[in-house]
Amino acid sequence: MMLDTATDADSGSAIEALADQCVMCGLCLPHCPTYALDRHESESPRGRIVLARQFARGALPATADAVAHLDRCLGCLSCQAVCPSGVRYEDILLQTRALLAPLRPRPGRWRRWLTQAGTLRRLAALSAFVRAANWLPWLARWLPVTSPLRRLALEVPATPKPLVKSARGTAKAPLRGALTLFPGCVASVFDRDTLAAGRVLLEALGYEVRMPRQTVCCGALALHVAGLKDPEVQAVVEAALARHPVSIVLNLTGFAVTTPGAAASRTPFSATGRPVLQLIASGGSESAWAAGTTGLSPRDLAMSVALPEIDGRLLTRAVSFKGDPVIDAATEITLTPPPDLRVTAVS
Repeated sequence: MMLDTATDADSGSAIEALADQCVMCGLCLPHCPTYALDRHESESPRGRIVLARQFARGALPATADAVAHLDRCLGCLSCQAVCPSGVRYEDILLQTRALLAPLRPRPGRWRRWLTQAGTLRRLAALSAFVRAANWLPWLARWLPVTSPLRRLALEVPATPKPLVKSARGTAKAPLRGALTLFPGCVASVFDRDTLAAGRVLLEALGYEVRMPRQTVCCGALALHVAGLKDPEVQAVVEAALARHPVSIVLNLTGFAVTTPGAAASRTPFSATGRPVLQLIASGGSESAWAAGTTGLSPRDLAMSVALPEIDGRLLTRAVSFKGDPVIDAATEITLTPPPDLRVTAVS
């Protein structure tokens, strides 16, 4: 199947512009976990960028085999961190998945059921209780090779040891603030040792750690599926907004749900009845912005101004720019901090 709508053409142009930043040097290849498995070029960041460009141009049909290479990307962004050209691989990946979303078959009842956070957590807890990792892989060998249940059963993870106790009583560092640690659905069971270790570390650094009692969707499934056009993504966003009523919505995603020239489509924000402010993540540097006289680039105008306005979003301003990442001393996480004044002005 090929792409042919006006929105697809605009999206494709933006993806091509992002892909053209790649010089195909291959320095990212040693850092890609999927490429390390079998050294297959299509399983590397460089190969996926080539596929994304071909999809965007309409030169490559979105067959199941071709799309599978994008689906197998973990989104770890190790490649982006070491890229000397500053290629925004995350944007390429997410926008290409969003572009291909209309071509995917609509999810069946079972798939929709299995993407609900509460359901996943209950299944994970049941698997841990019956110690499915000890016997389910053995039973899976009797299932047909083509059965999706066979692969699911073969890869069921083992349950880690019980949670480590909180270190709040022994923390020596002064209180720096409060953080909320989302345990997730499946992760709350199968990554509970990692979550516990993270909590101990944060408390030792002086943070008060809060963990929600209810099952909260972290958005990972939505992130790996596509964009706001995808029904599953819309359901996740609508459910979150229903649980937590808002007075205003700040949106940083580009493109539009509505097709240009067509009647307005329902968006995940429609049910709130609140204004949606469009924020812009500029593809250029802050220094170039300050020195230039033309404002946003054509790519930023298309992605973050023209298309979002079709959905009725209200334009604000650029709140982040491309720049050199820094490492946060407390968490050792690589960040690109946004300009404080611009974020404050919008908020």
